[in-house]
Amino acid sequence: MNREVFKFSIALSLITSLALVPNSQAAEILNTACPTVGKSTVKSGIKYLCVKSGKKYLWQKAPLTKTPTPSQSSTTQPLFSENDKKLEAIYESIKVKITSANPTYEIQVNVDPILNKSVWAQDSINSIKSATKLMRALEVPQTQPMKIYISWGDGYKNQYLPTYCQNSILGGGCGQTGIMFANLKVATNWGYNGVEAPYKSEMDKLTIQANLPHEVSHYAQTEIQLFAGNKDFWMFNPAWLREGGAEYFKLLSYAYDNKVSYKYLHDLYARNSGLERCSKFTLIKVSAHDSQADGCEYGIGLFAAEYLVIKTGRIDSIFAMGKAAGSDTATIFKNAFGFSLADFTTEADKYVASVVASVK
Repeated sequence: MNREVFKFSIALSLITSLALVPNSQAAEILNTACPTVGKSTVKSGIKYLCVKSGKKYLWQKAPLTKTPTPSQSSTTQPLFSENDKKLEAIYESIKVKITSANPTYEIQVNVDPILNKSVWAQDSINSIKSATKLMRALEVPQTQPMKIYISWGDGYKNQYLPTYCQNSILGGGCGQTGIMFANLKVATNWGYNGVEAPYKSEMDKLTIQANLPHEVSHYAQTEIQLFAGNKDFWMFNPAWLREGGAEYFKLLSYAYDNKVSYKYLHDLYARNSGLERCSKFTLIKVSAHDSQADGCEYGIGLFAAEYLVIKTGRIDSIFAMGKAAGSDTATIFKNAFGFSLADFTTEADKYVASVVASVK
C-alpha cells in the first residue's frame, strides 16, 4: 500500500465502482452487534437501544418511554440556561482557534477500496481533518503517528490491526499504538438494510460522521499522557471522563464541520442517547476503567465532561488529568483541577440530573 505523509495525508486504494450488496430482507437486529452505546433505532415499530453486554455492544428492546410534549419537540426554540450560554461561549472561542489551526501531525488514512464512492467514508475522512485541527487548537502534542483504517466490514481493516483489536464495532482504537479504525458497514444495522444510504436522521449522521473524532480524542488522551511521562495513566482515568470527554470532543468537531451550535448538538444528544435508562447511575458508578454501567459512561460522561468544562472554563480540562502526577484517581484529579473528585461528582450528578429532567 502506498503511504504519503505530510500535513494531512490519505492513502487510498481506488476501484471504479462501489460494490455494495443489497439485502432485500430486513434483518432481525435483537442481540446483534451495534455501534455506540446509547444509540437507538426503530425496527418494525419496535425501538431498540445499543447496550454493553460483556465486551460486546448489542441491540436490546428499549423500555417504553412517554411521548415528548410539543414543548419538548425538536422544533421548539431552545431555551438557554446560564450553563448553556457558558458552553456556547466556550465553543465559539475554540471555533476561532480551530479555523486558524494548522495541524502538522503525521497521519496515514487508509480506505477500503470498496468505499471510493462512499459519502459516509468521505464524511469520515473530512471529520479527521477537523478533529486534528481541534487537537492543534488544544495544543495536543504528537509522540507517534496516527494510522486510521476506514473499512466496509471487518476484512479490510483486520489485515492491519493487531489481533486483540479486531472488533466488529463501528469504531475503535488499539491502545497506545496510534491505530484507529471505523467499520462503516456496522451502521447499516440501524435500518439501512445492509447498504449505505442517505442519513435517516441527524443523530445517525452525528454517530457515523463523528465516530472517528471520538477515536481521535482517545488518541489525544494517550499522546498527552505519554508526553507527560504518565504511560500507566489509563489505569486511573475515570471511565466517565475517558468516554465522556471523547464524546464532548466529537460534538465540538461535528459542530465545527456542520456549522451548527453546540446547544443544538447538546439537545440532540440528550434526546437520543438513552439518558433516562442511565439515570439510575451516579457518576461514581461509571468511574471504573472497565465500567460495567451498561455503557452509561458515554451519555452520563458527556454531560459530566460538559460540567467540568463549565466549572473550569477550559475545554482542555478533558485532558488535564493526563498531565497531572499521582498514584490514584482522587489525587490525580485534585492535582489537575484544585478541587476534590468527591465534591465534583456531587455537583456533576446534579447537573446530569438536570439534563435528564430536561428531556423527560
